[in-house]
Amino acid sequence: MIEKKIWDDIIQYLVSKDLINEVAYHIWLKDLDVKFDENKVTITFANTIAKEKFISSFADIIKKTLYEFNKEEIFYEYFTKDEVEEKKKSSSKKSKEDNTESNKGKANKENKSTSISNQEAYNFNQINYLNQRYTFDNFVIGKNNQFCAAAALRVAQAPGQHMNPLFIYGGVGLGKTHILQAIANYILTNKSNLKILYMHVEQFIDEFIHSLKNEQMNSFRMKFRNTDVLLLDDVQYLEQKDASMEMFFHTFNSLYQAQKQMVFTCDKPPKDLKDFEERVRNRMEWGLTVQITPPDYETRVAILQKMCEYEQRNVDEKILHFIAKNVKSSIRELESALIKIIAYCDIFKIDINSLTLEQAKEILKDQFKYIDETKIIQIDDIIRKVAETFKISSYDIKSKKRNASISRARNIAMYLCRELTSASTTEIGLSFGGKDHTTIIHACKKISDLIKDDELLRISIEEMIKDLTS
Repeated sequence: MIEKKIWDDIIQYLVSKDLINEVAYHIWLKDLDVKFDENKVTITFANTIAKEKFISSFADIIKKTLYEFNKEEIFYEYFTKDEVEEKKKSSSKKSKEDNTESNKGKANKENKSTSISNQEAYNFNQINYLNQRYTFDNFVIGKNNQFCAAAALRVAQAPGQHMNPLFIYGGVGLGKTHILQAIANYILTNKSNLKILYMHVEQFIDEFIHSLKNEQMNSFRMKFRNTDVLLLDDVQYLEQKDASMEMFFHTFNSLYQAQKQMVFTCDKPPKDLKDFEERVRNRMEWGLTVQITPPDYETRVAILQKMCEYEQRNVDEKILHFIAKNVKSSIRELESALIKIIAYCDIFKIDINSLTLEQAKEILKDQFKYIDETKIIQIDDIIRKVAETFKISSYDIKSKKRNASISRARNIAMYLCRELTSASTTEIGLSFGGKDHTTIIHACKKISDLIKDDELLRISIEEMIKDLTS
């Protein structure tokens, strides 16, 4: 059971260990409206910016630490004040239309497993977790996500008729949740007669466990198998949850046979879900699998511009380009940097319209190492950095040794030379033992292709770039 004292102690512990910055604590966490109910924590935020900042910067470390301390699964709910008010209005309207609560109470007294109508048992389309900002109109499309966006829109326009299930995968913070919620928001607006369930897969697991404990499995099955559209976020968390995976398997079969739409997001493709049962992994591939990759520079700038437009803020283009140039792997980090600038200006009463690039750099100095464009990077600097990262010698990288680890490090060094220096392929080749133009181009293409799918490699290369350019 979670209570306020435990919550406060955990937050203070994280601050004391510098796992949460003290300034960030005072800005974002000190005055949070947090309510506790046994194993559920409900947090109400002043606005969408505060909610998204908490989810992107603090939620994971707080949840992990609470679990390690409490050793109990805790269910989290996040709302803005506007969402709470909207929920109250919806509940009030619903109570006037029918007497749902009395019907449910009567049914429970007669028999816990009595079959009751869908709308009495579950108000499907009152989805508490949807962010109204997450729509197709607000989703910035680039080369990294255009196929995914097109497939998601088609699914939203004709649920159950195409690409079932739609399986969306990609790294952290690339927009998977946005596109999943965009589907839900579109259907709620344009096909309000359909019953939708959107949730994080951890909620699916929590509800399953709760139903088992309270002998309410019939109600659980009814809820999930009578929906028209099931949207599950982060299905990788089903791994090693055998009982939950078994229930998911039967739920999938029931919905698929009834031609009900399913959309899942994950951090890896189905084939890489090694701890999934083969039969479940196989079903994930029955429809269409699409990937979202990190956005290119132009798309990152467009995302920041769209965010400024949504927040009705006029931020200098130089600042937006500075952020886009320095945050490459995560849209969440990209938006977090802009949120920090907006919040800083609000708190300290600074006119954001007149904020300079130098002031922005100062605000973001602890957010990321930024590229110093005046710094001249030498080929030997790159070779030394790659050698240090892969724990080999610079001599090995320049040599003709062909074992896999050295060859890969050599290719990465050539790639970085092309990215970070103005040297020609001939000049680069001479620094690597006389390699020719074709070899350099081939190495660069190989690494460029690899980082599209290998997230660990991409992160490693980005860290080297930051170290070399800062």
